Amino acid sequence: FPGIFAFRVVIFPDARGACVAAVGATLGDDAVVEVLEKSSRNGRYLSLHLRAQVPHAEAVLEVWAVLAAVRGVVMSL
Repeated sequence: FPGIFAFRVVIFPDARGACVAAVGATLGDDAVVEVLEKSSRNGRYLSLHLRAQVPHAEAVLEVWAVLAAVRGVVMSL
């Protein structure tokens, strides 16, 4: 660290904006480098891959805690 870290979350589609905003609020708006998404076969879930610039290892734990509190997050990896 510092470096780019990939956060992966499985969410309901309507939670996409809240997840991106939560990471941006925790690390800074310019920290999110890339957002990739893939819908499940039936469209019920969305897999979100967020790549963000992380200043230190503790920040990764902070982001995971914030993502876990977002309504609509099913699982974070």
